[in-house]
Amino acid sequence: MAVVEQIAEKILAAPAPPQFLTRSLLDIAAAMLAGGATSEAAKLRAHLIDDAWSASVPDRVALAVATTRLSEVDDIHLSSCTTPGSIVVPVALIAGAQLGASPEVMARAIAAGYRTIIRLGRAVDGPRILYRGIWPTYLLAPVGAAVTASVLFGGNSTDVAKAMALGLTQVSGGAGAHVAGLGPRWWLAGQAAAAGVRAARAISDGFAADVSLLDGDWLQRVHGVAFDRYMALSDVDADMDALSLKPICAAKQTIAAVDGFRQFLAEGVDPAAIDSVRIGVPKDYVAMIGGGGVASRMGRMTSVAYQCALAAYEPALLTDVERVDRSQYPRIAALMAKISVEHDSALDAVFPRRWPARVHLRAAGKARTIEVVEALGDPGRPLENEAFQRKFMALTAPIAGKEGAEQLFAAGERALVDAGALRDFQAGILTHRPI
Repeated sequence: MAVVEQIAEKILAAPAPPQFLTRSLLDIAAAMLAGGATSEAAKLRAHLIDDAWSASVPDRVALAVATTRLSEVDDIHLSSCTTPGSIVVPVALIAGAQLGASPEVMARAIAAGYRTIIRLGRAVDGPRILYRGIWPTYLLAPVGAAVTASVLFGGNSTDVAKAMALGLTQVSGGAGAHVAGLGPRWWLAGQAAAAGVRAARAISDGFAADVSLLDGDWLQRVHGVAFDRYMALSDVDADMDALSLKPICAAKQTIAAVDGFRQFLAEGVDPAAIDSVRIGVPKDYVAMIGGGGVASRMGRMTSVAYQCALAAYEPALLTDVERVDRSQYPRIAALMAKISVEHDSALDAVFPRRWPARVHLRAAGKARTIEVVEALGDPGRPLENEAFQRKFMALTAPIAGKEGAEQLFAAGERALVDAGALRDFQAGILTHRPI
């Protein structure tokens, strides 16, 4: 049996964990709404769905995936370095609504999509290839979307394997560097997911696919990516063991450091009295979070100095997906200038299973250190129910209103077990998001 066929059997045989899936559905839906309300999303919408073009299901998926991923508040699987929810849940919500999928089928589709992206992300060593310029989520978006849609189409393991294989033939991964202006990064992720949906539709219409792609060195030869077959086929069900839910909207690489810095603030440290903050992290992302450029929205998402300054002076903006620029405000600029990022070699051994930070703070002549290996939202420190709902409300209430957000949350909690709640949730999300 081909490797692709074995993976398809494994991801479909594993039970769908109900609490995990419900949380993922709610969390990603909130990211969809918040991301869809940004000015960048408006430009994507004008491009992808306008009067001159008839918006198909793949077009709507492309927009939903793009605006979910740009939110930077979606979930992330640490050891695969993928953001599976940003691909899988928009596909399930939009294609599932179009097909009238039942709660049971939706749950199976979401679980299969997550497991596909996570297994393959681990098999290609996502955390390492990211820093070679290969974006693991973009690389695997066509495959995860194809599997999710194939299950929604009613596909069996043979169909899902073919959809996976056809999705594999459309992978890229090289999104290029962040550029000024209306960058293509989110557009690329959306188009990759749309390609996966089209692949699943093609298989359902009788097209064939080469399921032997992963049996040899195809990924290495064609894309320069090594593939660990053992990792992809491992019987240890580690697919969802390291999924992290972000408590704020920012690059995950910054979250542990912000967590540690906020602990200092909670203990009563006066930001104005801070002399310096040195943040130690694994070597892989020193440059990413310590670059200091905050002129662009993405720069403000990846700068750990900016996140810490917001935590000190404007904490409400940590869940602002628009990510308005406050970097020139005197107090924020002054604090940012005191924050530096350095390589802490002792943390290298923990990465990529965890994405840690060590925060060294000097204030009023006294030095203290806090090490954060499990950041808030990580598997060892999950968001408790109250904090999880608070995050959902912070992201959705500005769009749907407080009462509307509460209704969406209540429907989402039952969407994967009750057909009426699922319809209400889909209608609510897709009504508030013009897709």
